[in-house]
Amino acid sequence: MNKREFERVQSHFPVEVECGGKTVAGETRDIGFAGLWLPTSDPFAERAEGTVTVHLAETIKIRAKGLVVRSEDDGFAVQFLELLDLESYGHLRNLILYNSSDPATVDEEIDRHFRLRNGTAPRLPCE
Repeated sequence: MNKREFERVQSHFPVEVECGGKTVAGETRDIGFAGLWLPTSDPFAERAEGTVTVHLAETIKIRAKGLVVRSEDDGFAVQFLELLDLESYGHLRNLILYNSSDPATVDEEIDRHFRLRNGTAPRLPCE
């Protein structure tokens, strides 16, 4: 059973996660309204908080505050705590809708859980 609150779609976009002056860059494996997975051999520790930038095109970006919620040897999962601008919301919504196998379900998820600006996870400085 899938416990995810939001659908994730496979994606391969350049992404940077910055935390405490350290930046980990790579390419997304998947992304959804709740967050993304970044494969890397240099993951941040769980509960690290920072800024996420996903580069969809040269001038089109998704920017968010994020929290590392799972860290493994081969990458880490970032939960989006807050999208940093309205354009980021629109870009993320369109990316998910256009790549979903079930756009109607994605629309329902958005309607049910419109709370992306209300991060409730515990936050600690970067480790």
